[in-house]
Amino acid sequence: MTARVAITGRGTALPPDVLGNDDVAALADAGRLRAFVESNVWCRNRFAACRANGDATADVAALDRKVFAAFVGERVGIVQRRVMDRASVLEHRPARAGASGSELGAQAAAAALASAGRAVADVDAIILGSSTPESLCPSGAILVQGRLGATSAFAFDVQAACSSFAFALASARGLLMSGQARCAVVVAAEYFSAMTDWAEPSTSYFAGDGAAAVVLEADPAPRAGGMELLDTLCRSSHSENIRTGVGGTRLLRAWEDPAAALQAKPGEDGYRYFFQNGPQVYRDVLPTVDLASRDLLARHGLAPDDVARWWVHQASLPMIDGIFQRILGKRPTPDLVPLVLDRLGNTSSCGAAYCLAEDPGLAPGQYGMLLAFGGGYTVGAALVRGT
Repeated sequence: MTARVAITGRGTALPPDVLGNDDVAALADAGRLRAFVESNVWCRNRFAACRANGDATADVAALDRKVFAAFVGERVGIVQRRVMDRASVLEHRPARAGASGSELGAQAAAAALASAGRAVADVDAIILGSSTPESLCPSGAILVQGRLGATSAFAFDVQAACSSFAFALASARGLLMSGQARCAVVVAAEYFSAMTDWAEPSTSYFAGDGAAAVVLEADPAPRAGGMELLDTLCRSSHSENIRTGVGGTRLLRAWEDPAAALQAKPGEDGYRYFFQNGPQVYRDVLPTVDLASRDLLARHGLAPDDVARWWVHQASLPMIDGIFQRILGKRPTPDLVPLVLDRLGNTSSCGAAYCLAEDPGLAPGQYGMLLAFGGGYTVGAALVRGT
């Protein structure tokens, strides 16, 4: 008999440090920032408007920083982001000892277990979804397991870029439905600021750090405010338009020639930081996400208007607006599509997970959908129903 899978606990964890848009603008390389302002239509128009309106800032570099900070806040939708170690970013030095995604992940997992009323000894599986694992071996999930002291559990990572949490949910659901586990903790943990080139204005403004977790149980006792995980859908296709040099052998190969690697530009082999070809990603991802969400809903005889809450990857306001113009034909309201982008930034796989974990809950019979998309390309969706 196939098990019924439910979300019985939810938790989050954030680092205390905050980095504002003025901070990010100040970190940008002046030459690269000048080129960014000149190439970006919004920034170029704002710069000209400031000049035409007699802006007192005569220095071009200072005005570039002012325009850039406004662009990130008004156009992208990010006002600030949480980071593991603000001082290390501003002072261009290594982060404090112990700063890691697994630290945040274990905190979120512990909060989710407390919410579920479960002890660490009850956990059979820990699955970590992350774009920024601190090592490939041991995996981030095993580091979370060690921090929790979950000695009776097995643990593994799922890496599907910003869709990692959605893919991890699908993996956990399969384990529970097949009877290989009864209780699983699914974690999204991101140390995005560690793989950010703060001198590069085309990508630096995204980064935020954070973690979120849920407890999944097979055939749990009914509880008020619970959510049943009805179904998941995962898709992927090859693309190099979102890349990072963190981890893997590609960077190691490139660093066999240190001189060449030091000169690597964003997107090239040897470039050790996050890179995204934003305009192309926007064009490619929107139809894919739209189709995936509709296909998952169609399995259950549902339409987009039947969904009461969408927990979506916190990529940027233009991306979120573009997706829901296709799915719903309108810009969504905050009660329909909760946003944490303005205060947390883009936390990669953690964004949708955080929105789900912090949600006040669905009424019995209401539907919710977690929707994520990212590098690869990957798309992950999960359909839940309030109990």
